[in-house]
Amino acid sequence: MKKTLFLMAAAVVILVSGCTSVSHSPAPKPVLPQIDLQPAHAAADKFTAQFLSALADNNCKEINTALLTDTVAKNMTQDSFSKYSSGIGKHLGKVVKSVYVCDLNNPLYRSFIWKLSFERKTAAPESKIIAADVLFQVQVVKVDDQYKILNFIITR
Repeated sequence: MKKTLFLMAAAVVILVSGCTSVSHSPAPKPVLPQIDLQPAHAAADKFTAQFLSALADNNCKEINTALLTDTVAKNMTQDSFSKYSSGIGKHLGKVVKSVYVCDLNNPLYRSFIWKLSFERKTAAPESKIIAADVLFQVQVVKVDDQYKILNFIITR
């Protein structure tokens, strides 16, 4: 029995000593482009002004040139934007005020959020003014050292 115990202990020692610990250093993580607040905010601010102007003028030409992806711009034809704009006008009215609220940081992009205040009049004979607020979010990314608009979202 002592011999068996000794042989088992020797086998364990041999097995354990044969297993060497290999230290694997983790692969370096890709460095994401640092999104600086000021230039990203300036790009979002400019786009928001263009968007509000496009809503007022019912013309999407300016905002299409600011968008990062051609796919989004191609899908936003003047006809589709007119339908979008008239839908907003019908349900919310016209923008009477925009107030910058905050920014949200993400490793891939930065979101800037505005509160847009709309007003519209009801049909006669009442002609009451109905006010509504929505959040307008603009997502900005850094591509080739330039800040581009990735997406924009209106949340009701």
